[in-house]
Amino acid sequence: MNEIIITPLGTISPYTKGNRNCPGFLIEYNNQKILLDCGNSVYELSKNQ
Repeated sequence: MNEIIITPLGTISPYTKGNRNCPGFLIEYNNQKILLDCGNSVYELSKNQ
């Protein structure tokens, strides 16, 4: 069975404060990555994943 990996991105809501970002989630399954529920600055975090 393939493993689903869910990585929370960001640590604060609803607005970005300092170096803390709004939440979003990176889902990984079958060598595919899906970025969900992106808040401000999550895109920047996702480029490093």
